[in-house]
Amino acid sequence: MVRHILGVIFALASFTSAETLFFENFSNGDLTGWTLEPGEFGQRWIISSQHYFDAPYGVICEKGSDQDERLISPPIHLTSEVVIRFHWATSYTWFVSPHNNGDYLLEIREAGEPGDWVEIWNEETEGPFNNWTWYETKIGIGGFWDGHDVQFAWRIVADRAADAWLDTITVYDGGSSDIQETSFGVIKATFR
Repeated sequence: MVRHILGVIFALASFTSAETLFFENFSNGDLTGWTLEPGEFGQRWIISSQHYFDAPYGVICEKGSDQDERLISPPIHLTSEVVIRFHWATSYTWFVSPHNNGDYLLEIREAGEPGDWVEIWNEETEGPFNNWTWYETKIGIGGFWDGHDVQFAWRIVADRAADAWLDTITVYDGGSSDIQETSFGVIKATFR
């Protein structure tokens, strides 16, 4: 019986590995490989040793006046059924209600193409959320982008809103199943 259970566990484990296409938790303490738009001058996206989901660093876009700035990922080659997962936090009070002073967005575009950003998420799609609480968001990327090299941009368009935090970004092939929990021979798996 034990041999049968172990065989099932190993069989499940062999079918449950999702391929990670990109991972960033800013643990090196810099933004090497990332692009700041509109550039370094006046840019508020910076590394933070105080605001992180996964220590020792995260990224923060500090509040300011008349903001429109992006933190742009390096190019990532997408396969089919890709999912992007990231952790974020900001102020519901100053971005949504009662003070709708800005937007915290995630956009995608073909790598290297000027302009042509497509919005795929913003903080308002989350419904009510708590100020300064870390949230994990997962977004399935539609088939249009399969096989393309793309870039993701976290964008702040705001005027006197609040700081926005970002950490632990993973882009992975969502077509595989994911192991949710493993402990002493007990595996829970989600199959897609």
